[in-house]
Amino acid sequence: MYAARCVKRALPRFALHVHHILGQKPLMKTRQMPMFYTFRYLGAKDGGKPPVAAAGGGGGVGKEPAAPAGGGGGKEPAAPAGGGGGMQPAPDGGGAAVVEMTPPAVILKIIKARIVPELSYDDRNMRLGRVMSPALTIYKKQLTSVLSILLRMSGFALTLFVWGLGLTGLFSKRTLAEWAEKVNECDVRRNVVSGMKFVMIFPFVYHVVAGTRHLIWHLDVFLTKPQIYATGYLAVVLTFVLAGGLTMLNVGEEVKKDVVDMTDEKQYKQKKAEEKKKAEEEAKAKAKMEAEKKAQEKALAKEQKKAQAKEADGKAKEPPK
Repeated sequence: MYAARCVKRALPRFALHVHHILGQKPLMKTRQMPMFYTFRYLGAKDGGKPPVAAAGGGGGVGKEPAAPAGGGGGKEPAAPAGGGGGMQPAPDGGGAAVVEMTPPAVILKIIKARIVPELSYDDRNMRLGRVMSPALTIYKKQLTSVLSILLRMSGFALTLFVWGLGLTGLFSKRTLAEWAEKVNECDVRRNVVSGMKFVMIFPFVYHVVAGTRHLIWHLDVFLTKPQIYATGYLAVVLTFVLAGGLTMLNVGEEVKKDVVDMTDEKQYKQKKAEEKKKAEEEAKAKAKMEAEKKAQEKALAKEQKKAQAKEADGKAKEPPK
């Protein structure tokens, strides 16, 4: 601030700017202290004449004469040329001149400190609108991403299905055959049954087809972008075709009889006995057929021998010519 005042005295043309700078409110808290700087310029007067003003001054004095011997001070510095409040002569005509300059008042204001809330990294990003990645909402929905998500979902569904069957067989009092009979007893429309079959078959078929597509990529083929999209569309078409074919597949009664519940030990043993008996019967029938065939071959050979012997006897009985 003292340097600013010196600049103000030296450069009067910047007085307005300096006043504006000095009039700004500080940011720091201080006590308001009145500051009154009074500059007294004392100089001796020769012959009671007032001091000579500087040229272009506006009431200012360029240089003060020396003080008399034994007086107060020596030589005082000159006032700025063209200054606004220069040195004024004393009213009684004496040799002393007084100049009083009061700087503008500085007003200090107490400002309460702002307490910035401590936010976590995620909270700051959400406030700024930066969604954390990866998130499904920031990606464009396209064939590759949809197929990839469906592959994971189909694997999860198959896992739940297998675990459900295992836990049902472990904790349920009924066997799978009994559950199948209960389902058959339900009066459900054929369309509903076909729809349920398709829902159960689709994850399995899609997982097989998409998994095969991924395994083919390990052979370093079909890795360009057009080929990836082409194989993706082909996988979708194959999935629907195979799932529809398996859904429309009708299992006959003879095939149903051959299906055995492995969890029912009695039925399993009975099925094994029937298979063993059937195999034995087939073996006996086959042996009988082979024996009959051999007997026929022996009888045919015997007849041929008789015919040959008879022919030889007839030739021997003929008279010589």
